[in-house]
Amino acid sequence: MKNTLAYRLKSLLLLSIVVLSSYLVSAQDAPLLNPGQYLFNEFSRGRVAMKAGRDLNMVLNYNIVTELIVFQQKGQIYDLSNPETVDTIYISGHKFIPVGKVYYEVAIEEGLPLFIQHRGKIQDPPRPAAYGGSSEVSSSTYINNATFHGQVYRLQNDPTIIIKPEYIYWTMINGDWRSFISSRQLNEILSDKKISVSKYVKQNKLKFENPEDVTKLIVWCNTQLK
Repeated sequence: MKNTLAYRLKSLLLLSIVVLSSYLVSAQDAPLLNPGQYLFNEFSRGRVAMKAGRDLNMVLNYNIVTELIVFQQKGQIYDLSNPETVDTIYISGHKFIPVGKVYYEVAIEEGLPLFIQHRGKIQDPPRPAAYGGSSEVSSSTYINNATFHGQVYRLQNDPTIIIKPEYIYWTMINGDWRSFISSRQLNEILSDKKISVSKYVKQNKLKFENPEDVTKLIVWCNTQLK
């Protein structure tokens, strides 16, 4: 009798471990809802360096719709609130700093610096148009169940939601922030430096829709400014 009871208890314990392990694996491997709202394909362990001098190790990502750092905790996703208390954030080899209420990626620090403001524009689903085509109309509001400042952020799992990534590039001249999204605008910023940005962009077929191309461009600008 005792052997039978011990065997049953052992079997229940093994079954519980298997069920729990399966749950944990499925929870960890669960796909992100509307992954287009995140800069990175998955949440990863990162570091939040606080201005007070202490570091926080958290599971992080960047939401391009809200332009906020988000963290994962107990199966929920939260905004990292109070950016004014944050010094620097490190995620997957990328570095972010708070600027006002949002975060910019630090792409280049030396010489002419480059900061990237990652944004996501939510568009309405394509609507039927004349002659069998379709058209997209930009949404003027965020999804209704989006809340901010430490609250859970959920973008509903709707495959028809379209999120278009956009980029604003920033540099700093004599302590002043200057933004640009085209070679013409960058030329205007560097007008007194006699650098032909447009010519270099054309020769190398660089696209301002690609942050890597813009980073390459600023690296070249820094060689010309020496």
